[in-house]
Amino acid sequence: MKCVLAYDLGTSAVKAVLTDSDGTVIGFATETYPLYNPREFWAEQEPEDYWNAVCASTKRVLAETKTDPSIVMGVAFCSQWKGIIPLDNDNKVLHRSIIWLDARADKEAVKLNRVLQINYFKEKLLGFRPSSKLNATLGRNILCGADYWPKLMWYRNNLPDLYAKTKVILECNSYVKWRATGKMAVDMTNHFTKSFSSSTQGLYNMILKLAKVDPELFPKIILPTDLVGGITKKSSEELGLPEETPVFGGCGDIPAIAVGSGCGEPGDTHAYLGSSGWFSSVVRCKEGFLSTSPFGKEYDLLMFGFQAIGLAFDWAIRQFYTAEYKTSGADVYDIVERECASITPGSDGVLATHWMYGERPPFFSDRARGAFVNVNNTHTRAHMVNAVMESVCYSMRLSLDALRRGTRREVKVIRAVGGCAVSNHWMQMLADALGIIVEVPRDPRHAGAVGTAYCVLIGLGICGDFNEAKSRIKIEKQYKPRAEAVQAHEKACAAYKKLYRSLEDVCGALR
Repeated sequence: MKCVLAYDLGTSAVKAVLTDSDGTVIGFATETYPLYNPREFWAEQEPEDYWNAVCASTKRVLAETKTDPSIVMGVAFCSQWKGIIPLDNDNKVLHRSIIWLDARADKEAVKLNRVLQINYFKEKLLGFRPSSKLNATLGRNILCGADYWPKLMWYRNNLPDLYAKTKVILECNSYVKWRATGKMAVDMTNHFTKSFSSSTQGLYNMILKLAKVDPELFPKIILPTDLVGGITKKSSEELGLPEETPVFGGCGDIPAIAVGSGCGEPGDTHAYLGSSGWFSSVVRCKEGFLSTSPFGKEYDLLMFGFQAIGLAFDWAIRQFYTAEYKTSGADVYDIVERECASITPGSDGVLATHWMYGERPPFFSDRARGAFVNVNNTHTRAHMVNAVMESVCYSMRLSLDALRRGTRREVKVIRAVGGCAVSNHWMQMLADALGIIVEVPRDPRHAGAVGTAYCVLIGLGICGDFNEAKSRIKIEKQYKPRAEAVQAHEKACAAYKKLYRSLEDVCGALR
């Protein structure tokens, strides 16, 4: 039996997953790496830690599944997006990776937003005529301190000596591909300075020009299914895989999870509930939305992102189930599930916010933070945690409403994946809060790796395309909305929407 090695490099760990030629998970191994927060709003990681974790997880999954490395047909990576890893002429890393979670560049975002609004309609500068939807989007601030381009500008402005030494800027995925093959390339889903779309490229060119960042610092663009190269002799020894094992382009975690959830064509919609999360739908590139993740030459993923889902949930468990968290290990989640299942929809009037790391525009800002509202002496710890879970569902409901307005399409079914999607209570809550059917595919924790495996399978010609991959994804559970619970969540979500808009000044005053 032949197999594929797919890697999911997240915010806290890398997961190496072995799949067969049908994308079925055979086994996996996880290796963690640290996150550094040298200042408030800063989030960094050591690129070398990525590679060391990839090597360790590879050897572990091969050993634990007793897999002969010679049967591995190919390798691909999916990863957290929008990291900044600068290298000098000797390919030495000049600075820790400034990762997606970092929100240090708020001043740069203000400057870019101001100039974008002034210059966006100047066709001479752009070389293209923006669509009406892009024009409407740029009528307000679209960039915040956590966005990629303001952080590029921050790097150039605040570390000029390092910027002057920079030969190339990689991100997590292209970095580990380079370590594996010795070749530098960024797949289209992780490239935010080069695009196959002329209109998107015009926007990238304008932003880089405004930020005074050299566009030649970024490697060539490739497709997720393109062959990058073979594993080098040195990397072969470090990984425990045969030399010249094919390495394919791979993709960011967002498109990988879309594929792994079974979303491959316009209208397909999924929700990801991991450490962070999002609500996303496949749209055609020509539809002209700006808040997108590249998905293919013809399609984008319209995105509504959330900084903290599992991060907020785990924080709440550590605070309210402290003893069980310390003594029960992973069983604490079963305890929480049982207790929260007894709480009525709407958490008996308690509202919470999951914005532990700020929240993204257009809904909120970097200054947003977590809160509990309307708590009284009858409420228990289960109410508090349940309210955090509901707050995620309400954010996704607001995203669903925005998606319907923006696309003028009805959404009747979504796919839900990620670690939190294994919770029956939470997924039923999501179906009730959205008022639509929620489907959970097989292996929801591994959706990113499964989607990445298809980059290899398509690259090798074993699978035709991502639409064929969609037909192979099996649904394991389905949750239908319950009328009485839908009504309770409608009322709570209406209050949550007001809360969403009213706390920014309070959080800002306390910042």
